[in-house]
Amino acid sequence: MSFDPANPYSSPPSAGGMQPPPAPVIGMDYMRMITYVFDNPNWFMNLLLAALCSLIPVIGKIVVMGYLYEATITLMTAGGSRYPDFNFSRFGDYLMRGLWPFLVSLVFVLALLVVVGVALLGAGAVGTAIGEDAGKALSGFVILIIAIISPVLALFLLPMLFRSALTLEFAEGFNVEWAKSFIAKVWLEMLLGFLFLYVASMVLGTVGLLACCVGIFLVGPVLSLAYANLMFQLYSIFLSRGGAPVPIRMVAQTTLNSPM
Repeated sequence: MSFDPANPYSSPPSAGGMQPPPAPVIGMDYMRMITYVFDNPNWFMNLLLAALCSLIPVIGKIVVMGYLYEATITLMTAGGSRYPDFNFSRFGDYLMRGLWPFLVSLVFVLALLVVVGVALLGAGAVGTAIGEDAGKALSGFVILIIAIISPVLALFLLPMLFRSALTLEFAEGFNVEWAKSFIAKVWLEMLLGFLFLYVASMVLGTVGLLACCVGIFLVGPVLSLAYANLMFQLYSIFLSRGGAPVPIRMVAQTTLNSPM
């Protein structure tokens, strides 16, 4: 795959599902997740456009999600050296890229809520049968178990969203065997990466508030692009450890030469 030489920050052209070759991987570079955002000379406009887009109810969040996965694909293609500019003429492309992981996450969350609801109703029914105090204790135990397993389920959701976004297929997000393989190979890097982003979000949020609250508007897009870099690094390490590659499907590209 090649990029437009006039604009190295454009998105990669349609590749018909080709798999970008993985770059050699030594280990995670956590600071790179943040610093690379500012390597793009158009970083401020990219963050501003993404932030403005996120204000659109529902669809805006899906579009920004699609953009971050487009950035992940570009990072894989370019060996982590650059990400594409946010281009409003590719609004539909971003929407299509973000739609599938959005639907996967929606189904996952709804299924989880059903399980939690059934568990709490069951605990309540048992409590009614054996006594109020015992019922409260059982309900508390159920809530504790849910609190413990929720982060694990959140980590399991990450490769599901990633695979559905890259393949542009809803069903691919539920490839459980591939998700299990991904987690088994990079679970530690995933955990440390999310801890880093959590700390970074608090630091960036504080800095944004100090900047007369203007900077807080751009924190979300910075973290989205940081997440894109995290996924690029995790996927590269996953491949280097023998993981099965994802068949990437490219959406139709409207333009390659527009800088924004």
